[in-house]
Amino acid sequence: ECPALCDRVAVPGVFKSASGQRSMTMEWIDCLAPVSDHAALVKAGLSPSEVMKTAVQLFGYQIFSTGNVHCDPHPGNLLLRWNTSMPSRGPDWQLVLLDHGLYCQLPDQLRRQYADFWVSTALGDHEATVRLCKEWGVADAEASELLASLTQFRRVRLDVSKINAISGLFGEQAKEATLRQRASLPRHPKRSTQEIAEAQARLKARAKKVLADTRAFPQELLFVGRNLNMIRSANFSLGRAVNRIAILAECAAAGSAIQGGALSSKSWRAKQFSVFKFHVTVRLVLALDGFLRAWRGACSCVERGAALLFSGFRPATR
Repeated sequence: ECPALCDRVAVPGVFKSASGQRSMTMEWIDCLAPVSDHAALVKAGLSPSEVMKTAVQLFGYQIFSTGNVHCDPHPGNLLLRWNTSMPSRGPDWQLVLLDHGLYCQLPDQLRRQYADFWVSTALGDHEATVRLCKEWGVADAEASELLASLTQFRRVRLDVSKINAISGLFGEQAKEATLRQRASLPRHPKRSTQEIAEAQARLKARAKKVLADTRAFPQELLFVGRNLNMIRSANFSLGRAVNRIAILAECAAAGSAIQGGALSSKSWRAKQFSVFKFHVTVRLVLALDGFLRAWRGACSCVERGAALLFSGFRPATR
């Protein structure tokens, strides 16, 4: 069990005397709100960011630390209720996880590899990412980059510096930067039917190349991807309440620190230092990226202000 989640997450109890091989009777849950209902959360006085953070941490713990993954976390299976087990603490909420019929058990080796994959991608470790992907039958470096992008539902560049890699993964302004970049691109003329067909053919050929050996690719990761996509959707419904990629990366670091992972070590002290170093590296790069973005924004504001100021000194024209 995860101490940080045991008071925040609940699973309905099962009434064995009323259950059998074909049916299962579980505890009734008084639903306060589905996890993705922003209006209901605000009305109840709850913080959408705190709720979503708990949900992401829950599934990050399942994926990277236990390997026992709930693969159907749609909004109907993620409910909130008031926690009345500790009245001395006052009114508090709990996240209730329903419908445990679709689970995926990751083999321990695959769990470690997947945690290491997230850690190496977060740190921009190109060589480690490609090495792990090749073990899963992924063809080459470009295909590894594509797999990372599809896994994390974000734009990922593994062949650039750590700052660009991490800011692309975690940066709060990543979407705005992407939109600005797209707006600055020249508009292409409308393609003909033949050109569209050729482009689709090239895309299909590239998709086939991603997996050089489909038999080597772990099928369990398809179910994990289903889980991550539903969590992304719930976070989107709450207006991107949390930086889910950053939270999952922290969970991956914890999973990678378990024996056999890239951040693990024989010495307890060395293992703790490895995890601490990962957290510090990510936070420092994020802080630096935020500072650079703020500096560029300030410079841009000064330039616009100066332009407006001096525009008032232009000679009048008749």
